[in-house]
Amino acid sequence: MAVTDKMVEAALAVWCEPALNRDAYRDDVRKMLDAALTVQQEPIMYLITSEIPAKGGFSASSGWVVVKQEDDAKSRCKTMREAGAVATIIPLYSAPPAPAVTVNALEWKEQEEDEFSTCSWSAETIGGGYCVEHRGIDCFDLWFPGNPQGSRFITEVAAKAAAQADYDRRILSALNTKAPSEETTNGND
Repeated sequence: MAVTDKMVEAALAVWCEPALNRDAYRDDVRKMLDAALTVQQEPIMYLITSEIPAKGGFSASSGWVVVKQEDDAKSRCKTMREAGAVATIIPLYSAPPAPAVTVNALEWKEQEEDEFSTCSWSAETIGGGYCVEHRGIDCFDLWFPGNPQGSRFITEVAAKAAAQADYDRRILSALNTKAPSEETTNGND
């Protein structure tokens, strides 16, 4: 599928702030869309999201940046964290691993807080549980296996979406996405 000018304009409308000079980003956006329409197994880019701490908690303002190399993403994320920001790297893929495979949505249950738990919502899975804790205005912490330090978000929806993305990644990473005919013929020709 060829990338059209209409597709580029639609992506620019979502990606760029209205005040920015969109012409400066037009070629990069066209390259991103072109890459997204080709099948690749590795991430094509990395999105870095960040929230800056403010007096009395985390501010509602957040930022993001897209980089092409994983090492660059890790370096920028480290710099943001050293400056006191809460930063997260999200790999961006050009296509889902297998169109016929979907992961069930996490089933969130509201929890009653008591002296033993401050978890506001939980979702249990075979690999462990996810917990979203409401810590105050614009402050939601997400805890799950492999993330013992937790992650902070400004909305409940963002925290739950991050949990779902992690769960999807874990489930899909355990699946074989090659068709049986590819599996038996690759390397045996």
